[in-house]
Order: sequence, then C-alpha cells, then structure tokens
Amino acid sequence: MVFRDSSICRFSAPLFRSRDYQRNETELMIIVTPYIVKSVKPNEIAKPTDGFTPRR
Repeated sequence: MVFRDSSICRFSAPLFRSRDYQRNETELMIIVTPYIVKSVKPNEIAKPTDGFTPRR
C-alpha cells in the first residue's frame, strides 16, 4: 500500500505494517519440445467429432 496525500494515513500506516511479512514469489517455467512430423492430408486428420453419437 502506498499512501501519498493523506497525513492521517501517513501516521497510521506504520501501525499496520508487519515486520514478519515476506513476499513469496514463484516463477512458472514452460518447456516446449519441438518434434518434426510428416505432413498429412487434411482428410486424414482425426476430428474431435469422429466416433461421436449424439444422445436422443
């Protein structure tokens, strides 16, 4: 929290400050492995709806 303009907040902010507060930060690492694949014809690609039968 940053208090800039209010003199009341400037004096009360230290009352609510914690000396034991630690800022824990984590990092997300994404690893990508490229693969060389053979090309296929568009009609050979499986669709998500292949084998789907709607309920009645």
